[in-house]
Amino acid sequence: MSIPSLPQQDDPKTTEMRKRMLTRERKQYQWSYDLESLKGIPALKETPYEVQPNGRWHKEVVKTVAKLGANAAANGVASYFAGEGEEDQLDEDGVPTSFREEVLMDIVGFLTDVLSDESARHSRKLDEYDQLFSIISKPTSSSIFHSDRYFAQLRLAGPNPMLITLIHELPSKLAVTEVGFQQALKYADTLSTALSEKRVFIVDYHELLPLAKHPNDAVRQVFAPIALFCLTPDRKDLLPVAIQYGQDPEKTKVVYVESNRSAPGYWPWQAAKTIVQVADTNHHEILVHLGRAHLVAEAISVAVHRDLAPIHPLYKLLITHFEGTHTINALAAATLINKDGIIDNIFGAKIEWIQHLVAMDRHKFDFTSNMLPENLKLRGVDTLSVLPDYPYRDDGLLVWKAIQEWVNEYITLYYFSDADVFGDKELGSLLETLELNGQLRNLPAVSTREALGDFLTMVIFTTSAQHAAVNFPQKDHMTYAPSTSGAVWGNNTEQVESQEDWLGMLPPKEVARRQFNVLYALGDIRHTQLGDYYDNKEPYALIFQDPRVTEAGGLLERFREKLKNIESVINKRNAKRSLVYPYLLPSQIPQSINI
Repeated sequence: MSIPSLPQQDDPKTTEMRKRMLTRERKQYQWSYDLESLKGIPALKETPYEVQPNGRWHKEVVKTVAKLGANAAANGVASYFAGEGEEDQLDEDGVPTSFREEVLMDIVGFLTDVLSDESARHSRKLDEYDQLFSIISKPTSSSIFHSDRYFAQLRLAGPNPMLITLIHELPSKLAVTEVGFQQALKYADTLSTALSEKRVFIVDYHELLPLAKHPNDAVRQVFAPIALFCLTPDRKDLLPVAIQYGQDPEKTKVVYVESNRSAPGYWPWQAAKTIVQVADTNHHEILVHLGRAHLVAEAISVAVHRDLAPIHPLYKLLITHFEGTHTINALAAATLINKDGIIDNIFGAKIEWIQHLVAMDRHKFDFTSNMLPENLKLRGVDTLSVLPDYPYRDDGLLVWKAIQEWVNEYITLYYFSDADVFGDKELGSLLETLELNGQLRNLPAVSTREALGDFLTMVIFTTSAQHAAVNFPQKDHMTYAPSTSGAVWGNNTEQVESQEDWLGMLPPKEVARRQFNVLYALGDIRHTQLGDYYDNKEPYALIFQDPRVTEAGGLLERFREKLKNIESVINKRNAKRSLVYPYLLPSQIPQSINI
């Protein structure tokens, strides 16, 4: 039985073995900064077999893509899963056997089929988007996407719930007036009162300015809007108030909420919400999802493999949190964010500027300020008294605390004092590598057990719960193009006066179909579960061998029991929520970023 050890605790024989292990690991895990479409971003040069997703992952993938294929066939789209004139054979799981080989290429081929140039010239109708869903049911968003309440709830429980921020005064760049505020709301309230009572919030997409300045083509664009929200005086409901199309109050328009469908302001308001939804999709996919989850995890994984020997206790703790990450990231670089790839065909800005923004944002990623408790505090939304109903915060903090307790208990098994943390040369090397080679900013000064616990909690939360929170809502909230898409189409956004004008802002059906296929797949494939500390190859043995971790009543069992209790709490919360938030149920959180 191999009990992990810290390097300063080793005898000469074990010290020499550690050196050999690290030499081998560093040959396999080499840094690259010039991967296609991710120039300058720290990444793994080549993906070793041992960190590729296992066979169970492939089974989940092919099941999802088979569902999409059946749905496409029901829509009259030629099946991708069978040869011409032949019926594909299904295995015992109902999975087409042709998908057993080169499954990743099959996925790419299906999800990135060629778009028709003719599609961009067709007029839009809502039923065209509804027809994309046959065997696969339309998401809930398809029936409520015009709802102002749903629009507000997405900022708290949607794919990108990390932007809403409390404000104490109106930013000078936002041209909302007291008169406009009062006229927009259907109840007695004033902007000055709401500000003083901490009831006013903004969602600001200023980070998208480079994309707004560089539209993809003559018929596609993305804006950098600002949306204003307000809690009702009883603090029970968050409602949208106004949307400003851009960042310059002198050069862009402000649209106030209008829920009366027969009022002249109704369709201009729907157009403004579409502009925000498109901005949110861009911010979510490019920055929050790809950059701050996938690419941050990529750098941490490379550093862990290079600087922690496999007999290090932290290697054992972290290694399963990187299963499949490098594989899916390489696939994203080759098919998602590349020239003529998925984003280039769906999104509103030039791909070169999207790539530039990804790199810029990844390099300025602040490790400490993105820790969940700190991030909530910085945005002023960390307390129930300010924002009573915030599912991402409320469920996320439960999971964060459980991970933190698990990690802190684990640390005490091997680090008997703060001096042991300070004396761990491999840990010191890891942190140095993350700063220099991994290019992560503002790492905590890890010289105590408490600081080490915070660092490890952030790593595990990012690679499990945080990614789950931004990945899995894609299926429910981002597959229906009238609700949200990657670009504002047409160039009539300033003069939307009717439903027909608004429909002209939506993507062509072929583009919507690709959006549906890709985002459904990403949100449907779920492999492993938080707390699954198993080896990556059959027979999938438990990664830990220390009986203090694995024995009945031990650390791992206690962690899993806490997750079960959290599951029960969240289920009770969801029974009372108007918009169910299942994405941080522990049973629905994968152990790693593998899709």
